[in-house]
Amino acid sequence: MSDRLLAALAAYRAASAVTVIGPGVTDPLVAYGAHFPGAVFTLFEPDPRAAAQLARHTPERFRVVTRAAAAPLPPAQVAIIRHPDVHRLWATWVGAFDAAVRSLLAHGVLAITCYSWAEAQRVRNWFLNEALELHLFGPEHLTPVEFSGADRYILLHNT
Repeated sequence: MSDRLLAALAAYRAASAVTVIGPGVTDPLVAYGAHFPGAVFTLFEPDPRAAAQLARHTPERFRVVTRAAAAPLPPAQVAIIRHPDVHRLWATWVGAFDAAVRSLLAHGVLAITCYSWAEAQRVRNWFLNEALELHLFGPEHLTPVEFSGADRYILLHNT
């Protein structure tokens, strides 16, 4: 996990429930576990093949679900959406955004990482249409966050 994302989520280290949407198979699950030491994790992976691979290689406190099993997501203090491919799978990600927002408990946080400024703006515009306020870290932050992809932007929403 990147230093910027860890700093943004520092107030939530004591979270008991964390949802990660779209982790793929290369997310640093050990880093998530270390940052949220008391949390039980729900990993919502819409790709069935990636979900099956994740399920074989995750620690006990990580529960992997696919779209069919993930509605609704369990309540969480923290929801992290990893680099949604909004340019290719917009309908899938809008559903994920809805599920993440509905699962957040009071005083929780939603963090969304994005690859590009255009992607961050599209996600931000969807949330503005839904009357949610997001805080955008970028474009002045040009160093990619340290994920498996080239995520450059982090959008945050506090409930």
